[in-house]
Amino acid sequence: MQLIAHRGYSAIAPENTMAAFDRALQCGTTAVECDLQRSRDGHLVVIHDRTLNRTTSGRGTVRSKRLDELRLLSAGYSRRFGNRFSGERILTFDELLRRLRHHAHLFAEIKHDAVARDGSDRREMIRWVRELKMMNDVTFISFDWPAIQGMRSMDPNLRLGLLFNLYRPGKMFKMAEKIDAPFLVGRVDLVERHAPLLIEEAHRRGMRVGVYTVDTLPRLKKLEQLGVDAVATNHIGHMIGEFGPVQRAVPRKIRSVDSDSL
Repeated sequence: MQLIAHRGYSAIAPENTMAAFDRALQCGTTAVECDLQRSRDGHLVVIHDRTLNRTTSGRGTVRSKRLDELRLLSAGYSRRFGNRFSGERILTFDELLRRLRHHAHLFAEIKHDAVARDGSDRREMIRWVRELKMMNDVTFISFDWPAIQGMRSMDPNLRLGLLFNLYRPGKMFKMAEKIDAPFLVGRVDLVERHAPLLIEEAHRRGMRVGVYTVDTLPRLKKLEQLGVDAVATNHIGHMIGEFGPVQRAVPRKIRSVDSDSL
């Protein structure tokens, strides 16, 4: 089972900040997850919410601010951490890539507000991954399946995955196979509810199944018994300490199957 640091080590440092990612790396993680939004002037920035209100010192939407304006804000999540991380700033995608290079695999979630109709956002993502020679070290995932489908048409060698929070196996498997996106990541209770059939079918097709977000050891062990391949957790250090950083490789290509059983 692969353990993924959800927004970095977000239990002990502000999510999606360098502090959180650094602490995840320090405790031995080999995989992290981040969220990508887009600034007013088209830059890719690492933040989960469409608004700045919850985790930064700013107000309003990320899309309404230029990068230079976003850089002035603290990303220290003061409501939760007080002033301890007030010096943290919103990261750009390329800054995070440079920090993780040679250290951890990145699962980059493309938020809906980051998707540009002309595809400029995704071309920029691909450009950075190519330039830094990290094609094998980044998997792009999203609930916006058309956005992921568009990325496949831009580059046949990208690693892609689909996020889901509704159980639509026929549609999901069809899309995953069509665009060769062999990583399916669902809400943990949804995957548990439809296991083991969902997991068995995914494995038969050469796909991996991941879940979000799990912060207790008993549940993690239960998911391993069910055959789940990857788990995102806010408590990455604790989970590695108790469970160990056991990893499974991300498949490069989906195996062809003769028929649909779901």
